[in-house]
Amino acid sequence: MRTTDTGIVRNYCENNVGGVFDLNYLANNIFKDIPHVNLRKIVTRLIDSGLLRQVSKGVYLIGESELSDEERIIRHYTYDGDVRIGMASGNYLMYLLGLLDIEPRIKEIRSTKTVGNKLVGNVQIIESKSSIAEGGLHTYEIFVVMEILYRHDEIPSCYADKAFDIIQRNCRLYKDFILKYMEIEYPRTAYINLANTLDSMEISNRVMEYYVEKTTLHTV
Repeated sequence: MRTTDTGIVRNYCENNVGGVFDLNYLANNIFKDIPHVNLRKIVTRLIDSGLLRQVSKGVYLIGESELSDEERIIRHYTYDGDVRIGMASGNYLMYLLGLLDIEPRIKEIRSTKTVGNKLVGNVQIIESKSSIAEGGLHTYEIFVVMEILYRHDEIPSCYADKAFDIIQRNCRLYKDFILKYMEIEYPRTAYINLANTLDSMEISNRVMEYYVEKTTLHTV
């Protein structure tokens, strides 16, 4: 006997208690066979039953957790299980890296696990089209370099050496193949700075070739 659409969504929630239910993302990736209007009705029923709790437009928490609401949101958009799929961004990343002293009120998270940008409480979710991964791919480490280079003017001079050390350490992981997994998500000056930094370290790179190729494809 075929499981009902309500049963499918309920089973998903029961298997992910403590997690986050992002309606638009799940509609486009997990529940593609369920009409959107029906999915919304099912969500309403699950809210009434107490299984879901809304925290922002289209974003719900599943059941209870020992984590705070904010911690659950950050965890959800940063990791899928133990696999990184997102990262802190902006001043929030600078704070976590120890390059800013004051934790920002709005915490930016760049993630591949969202459809569009959204503000959930004090967490700003930014959709990333790039793979954000640690380990063999190292896009995460290169994104950290890009963030620091893009925001270097905002970093206090007392942390300049620390920022330089992070850039140097992460740049040693750079390989040109990483570029194909990274979309253009920063101004041109950030890519120029990355290329110059790699050149100064005598690390062969095709950063600007990649930048021109990607921007040309986007404007065709």
